[in-house]
Amino acid sequence: MDENREILDEIEKRSYEDKGKKKLNCVDALDIASKFGVKPILIGKLCNQHKIKFAKCQLGCFK
Repeated sequence: MDENREILDEIEKRSYEDKGKKKLNCVDALDIASKFGVKPILIGKLCNQHKIKFAKCQLGCFK
């Protein structure tokens, strides 16, 4: 399995629906990056490609 596919599966697992939009909490995004040993920017790019927005952002890392 492609590593990005594994990361995307984890993103999908942790994301949730809010008012018809998929969202991922910032803390989960940072945890996923740490779990897979990638930079948070990759998580941001994958989320952008799949129209998943960040919620409860802690530091403005994912704007």
